[in-house]
Amino acid sequence: MYKLNTFLLSALCAMISRGGSMQLFFCQIAGCAANVTTVFCNDQFVWNNTTPAAYCSGPPPPGTVCQHEGRAFVSTSTNGSCEFENTEGYIETTSCSGSNISICSFTVATIHSTRGWNSSSMLATPGREHPGCIIGVCLLLLVVVGGGLVIICKKRQAEQAEQQNTSDSRKEVLLTEVQISGGTSERRPGLENGSRSDDGA
Repeated sequence: MYKLNTFLLSALCAMISRGGSMQLFFCQIAGCAANVTTVFCNDQFVWNNTTPAAYCSGPPPPGTVCQHEGRAFVSTSTNGSCEFENTEGYIETTSCSGSNISICSFTVATIHSTRGWNSSSMLATPGREHPGCIIGVCLLLLVVVGGGLVIICKKRQAEQAEQQNTSDSRKEVLLTEVQISGGTSERRPGLENGSRSDDGA
């Protein structure tokens, strides 16, 4: 039973962690992060420079922007593309794939926050949208399943003990009724047909 629950929980966690495919985009020219004023993904507004972009050491969660080594990064969990713009228009934007993969290889380091941004929203694990949430959900499910199994086992033990007590009390009542009706007589071991022992009893 334990192995089955562990397998089911692992499968559930794997399904949750897969989610959608995350795509990461960045402005290509070094130092371009300072010029980014607006970001769009799939023609939907994502960010503007009224709130400064945080410094990040990992890819940003979908729909957020961060900057790393002078470049601005944005991620999306949907198919399509993202674009960076400045006051003059489009800034050359590239996806993190192929020869650009080295630019997108973030190092695990402290995440610095600029005024107005929550640094804890930046992740240092590429390819996962919210690993803490996934682990939390899996642990919660494990606790719920484990607690349910403990409750079921305790109930079964209590039922078995109750059945045993009921069975013993029935036997005792039957034995008492038989003794009261005279169906049995008290004899010492080894004595048959009412014979007496050597001690005169």
